[in-house]
Amino acid sequence: MRFGQMSFFDAMDTNETLAHEFAAHHLAIDSGGETVLPRASQRRLAFRKLIADPFDFSRRPLMGAIGTLTIRGGECPSVVLHQRDSARVAGGGGMVHLLPAGIFQPSSVIPAAITADFSIWRNIQREYAEELLNHGEYDGSGRPIRYHELEPLTALDNAVRDGRIHVFCLGVTLDALTLAGDILTVAVIAPDTYDEVFTKAVEANSEGSVPARAFPFEENTLTRLRESKRLSPGAAAALHFAWTHRKLLLDQGATHDAPLWAS
Repeated sequence: MRFGQMSFFDAMDTNETLAHEFAAHHLAIDSGGETVLPRASQRRLAFRKLIADPFDFSRRPLMGAIGTLTIRGGECPSVVLHQRDSARVAGGGGMVHLLPAGIFQPSSVIPAAITADFSIWRNIQREYAEELLNHGEYDGSGRPIRYHELEPLTALDNAVRDGRIHVFCLGVTLDALTLAGDILTVAVIAPDTYDEVFTKAVEANSEGSVPARAFPFEENTLTRLRESKRLSPGAAAALHFAWTHRKLLLDQGATHDAPLWAS
């Protein structure tokens, strides 16, 4: 993958326009007040036609958010998800999404900080601190982060190093409606480590609420989540792939060997 600099609205102006254009032409209310969706077609979607091939990134900017499915491991693994508040977020409002999740932005605009922060693992760490522990947002306006001095970043680094956290990359997905991108990852965290690092986890943050109870990582619960139709596309994809490869993820996560992927 190749990356360049862009602003948040370089992508949002495309993603949200696609979603609103589709809704304007396809969503309707029936006589009973229910929302109905006729057979979808691109025939009247002028902006979508301009995009053409969604995988041709010479025609549009793609801003890939990094979404992490957090699994508290152990004998009874569970997952932590995020209820996004429509009044607080620009995208994915009202949906249940991955926690943590965030678009890359450095802690400081200083070039050295951009270089140090430009890492999938570093992004995951910063989002854990922001979304679960209510740290201020690392949005480029602050000082460079000293990862070896700042908690919980130091604890997370140590846990990855000695195998109490294993991080996996599932792949990159595109939302079929908005064509927004997600780099999907999974973090399997040893239960004692999870409880220690996130002992002061919040129940709400600036983007929505965090359920006080984690969801069991088992088939019936995942089926109910899918059938609720509240899962974001990224969360649905991450849960599907994680469940498909659960033996690899949980078996590896149960060992204290070096991580398969992290950095």
